[in-house]
Amino acid sequence: MHSCTIYLDDVDIQTLGVYIDDSFSMPMFNIDHINSISIPGRPGELYYNDKPGPIVFKIPLYSISDDELERQNIMRRFKKLLIDNYGKSKIVKLKNSQEPDIYYNVRLSSSNDMDKELHQIGEFDLELTCYDGYGQLVQEDTLLWGDTVVPLGSFNYDFNATGNEKVKTFTSNGTMDFVINGYNTVPYITLIGSGTNIYLSINGVVSRIPSLNNQTVVVKGIEKSVLVDGVFNMDIFSDINWIDYYLKAGTNNVVITGNSLNVQLAIDFEERFY
Repeated sequence: MHSCTIYLDDVDIQTLGVYIDDSFSMPMFNIDHINSISIPGRPGELYYNDKPGPIVFKIPLYSISDDELERQNIMRRFKKLLIDNYGKSKIVKLKNSQEPDIYYNVRLSSSNDMDKELHQIGEFDLELTCYDGYGQLVQEDTLLWGDTVVPLGSFNYDFNATGNEKVKTFTSNGTMDFVINGYNTVPYITLIGSGTNIYLSINGVVSRIPSLNNQTVVVKGIEKSVLVDGVFNMDIFSDINWIDYYLKAGTNNVVITGNSLNVQLAIDFEERFY
């Protein structure tokens, strides 16, 4: 039996009546579609691009029960957890005790006679795929009396630690710094208020808003869209540099400058871990 524990939507899969085989290991890399080109007369190939693909988890499981009815019930428990009422695979959160701060959005990606293998030999491979291609940081949702850690957004801080600013009001030129652990995380930005000739810089990538008049601008980095007072409107920016907004592992720097500033800036994100 493997020393790690696998959770699907916070359900320990061992409570479903199975155990994890010792051969299981978490996937390390998910580089997919490596592109190269071969030039006649030149040895080897030229690499020019690749991209991350989905993360595939193949979890070898086995049952120690010889009872045919119990094995059938095991498969029914898995179906209830992984299949919706319409018979389609549903998204569940996968967590591993060896990586307790990260979760992956996964779907059942291969049934491959799992029930037949379980009934005949008492073991099967549970194949789950994270089509996002990255994991995300687990967020704490509650703070109870006696807790010694304070949850702030997607970060936890000890009581003697300095928290990060994710919301700040600017009435003059200013900066805002915050720290994340994830890689190439895309921000969700909300800018509320007024000002003219506003420059918004995130990690050196600058975008300009000529005029803001008691309006709410929302930049959805993942969707590459801009909403002004709830209506899609990319014309609020005089350029499209906001498409290149990415947050990096470590300290991220935000700078706002402009005239007659009275704006509130909020930056949200879900940290990515490839």
